[in-house]
Amino acid sequence: MMESRTVDPKTTKDALIEKMAELQELVRKVPQLKDAEFNDVAAAWQGLVDTLKDAVFDPNPRNKLPRPDFEYGWGAQSAQFMIDCIPEFHAILKQYYLRKDELKMLDVGAGSGAGSNIITLLHSDHYIYSKIHVDAVDNTPVRQRWVKTMYPKINYMVADLFNLPDKQWDFVFCNAVIEHVPEPRKFCEHLVRVCRGFAFVLAPYKEINRIPSHVNTLDESLFKGFKMASFRVFGSMAWHPGIPADKCFLAVIDCRKWCQQLRSTAKERIEKYWK
Repeated sequence: MMESRTVDPKTTKDALIEKMAELQELVRKVPQLKDAEFNDVAAAWQGLVDTLKDAVFDPNPRNKLPRPDFEYGWGAQSAQFMIDCIPEFHAILKQYYLRKDELKMLDVGAGSGAGSNIITLLHSDHYIYSKIHVDAVDNTPVRQRWVKTMYPKINYMVADLFNLPDKQWDFVFCNAVIEHVPEPRKFCEHLVRVCRGFAFVLAPYKEINRIPSHVNTLDESLFKGFKMASFRVFGSMAWHPGIPADKCFLAVIDCRKWCQQLRSTAKERIEKYWK
């Protein structure tokens, strides 16, 4: 009976890098191929890509299963939710920022990264107005390899929103997340805390028959006391489009004055303490 051997991870890594370097050299010869030859190579390439996707996908219950549903189902929903935010986002860009600006965005609860990638696709340079560096954060590592492989322009972090530093991002997006958290008001306060510009919060509006993972029914009252740039209720293709009564909302919070108020309140507390 043959003994099982443990493969040295370093050896595996080195072998993969070596083979990839060889493959890069071969790929450079693609322009020399005839169309029929290229079609065969393209089909083989797609097979390799699918193998890589399966290798980096984590079949964890926190991900949608199987992998194609995660990529093209949940991923498509995330992308559509971000697309729903674009009209307000671009209006704010044009009103308050310049085309030459380089800005920072944070996507909270980024999931598969497909939504975050909409912003990298549109704003990785100044072709479509401001250039935006995209950070994405989630509290679980089960999607980290997927995002790093599929969307290399996204800086993906595994972290807790509550532990992130203050006022680091010009824009903060949180799409289809807040309905899952036990303390939505506190969660919103932290979204605002880390934002120095505008925060975008999208979720189901006045959801009556909640799905099991949704623990909140949300509406305008959640944002009482925040400085609102806008609040829109709409039907989304990503949320029960066949049921007209099922709507989403997009709340846009102007965090600029809120940040100033936080600083002023902190200063007042310090001055009062030392009197």
